[in-house]
Amino acid sequence: MVICTDSGRDFVLGFEDYAARKSLYIQGSDLSGEILDITEYLENKTSARDKALKTLSYSSKTSKALIRTLIQAGFCSEIATQTVLQLKKDGYIDEKGYCSRCLEVYISKGYGPLRIQSELIKKGFTSRMVEYTMGNDHTDYQEKLYGLMGKNIGKFKDYGAVYRYFFSRGYPCGMISEVYEKIKNT
Repeated sequence: MVICTDSGRDFVLGFEDYAARKSLYIQGSDLSGEILDITEYLENKTSARDKALKTLSYSSKTSKALIRTLIQAGFCSEIATQTVLQLKKDGYIDEKGYCSRCLEVYISKGYGPLRIQSELIKKGFTSRMVEYTMGNDHTDYQEKLYGLMGKNIGKFKDYGAVYRYFFSRGYPCGMISEVYEKIKNT
């Protein structure tokens, strides 16, 4: 695709020719407004990629969160989305692995399945990804709750306090009642 002809030479303005376009722009060559728009667009795209890679270098992010970060940094949503899709295609974003690591962190904090699901969705994972990751997790939450409740049962003055505490940690009502009765009867 020929976009610009300068002194009998044709310039193809593709992403690979960024340095050549930039040098033409800096030298003050007479480029049309359309060419300048394309150059500015590609410079923004390059800047967005650099910002995204810098962000990913110090913390993992979901695609949704990375798009949000780029938009907050001043990039238009089109460039942010295209950049993230390209990074995902290039293997810089591994949402399945990141979701699994987050799941492990939440389990280690003693969260129940309902709280974990809520936290993962808040982080920007799709509900489908969360269901897939939690489906492949073989944690016995009832056993985990039994251990947590048994260790901390003396800290609570009554069943209501136990119930409120573990419900806020994301354990289902039935599981809390069942484990509490089991501990009380032993």
